[in-house]
Amino acid sequence: MKDKISGIFLLFSLVLSNYIDSTLGKRVNKIIQNNYAAKLAIVYILIYFTINFTSSDNNHIIEHFQNTTMIFILYILFTKINLYISLFLFGLFILNFIINKHIEYLEKLKKNTQDYEIYSNNNTKIIIIITILAFIYEIYDKDNIVKYIFTEN
Repeated sequence: MKDKISGIFLLFSLVLSNYIDSTLGKRVNKIIQNNYAAKLAIVYILIYFTINFTSSDNNHIIEHFQNTTMIFILYILFTKINLYISLFLFGLFILNFIINKHIEYLEKLKKNTQDYEIYSNNNTKIIIIITILAFIYEIYDKDNIVKYIFTEN
């Protein structure tokens, strides 16, 4: 039940956060609206605290930053790829989530989860590989790769 309440709280917090921009003040709003790096910093902080908020593992701080950075990089790559590939990958994310929930269910019943763990690991690897390849495909014709990565488009 704790996970459900935490998930609902996180969902409400994210939805309601869309309506609080006027509470920050005009200067802060202007910085965030006109500075893509500020937006990326906010995304990084959100990923960091979301992992910390939803994870039951007690990882070392360096490992936590490594996980945050890996997810952040995949997020950046994911936002720069083709829409149809993004939708396909989102389907794979959902599939991976369902498999992991089934693994948790089987672990509670003390049943064998080895096959499902292999599916989950392979699905995760496929997501990462497709994301990287799709990103490489997208930047193949770009003149200024750094500008493409770190600007809104």
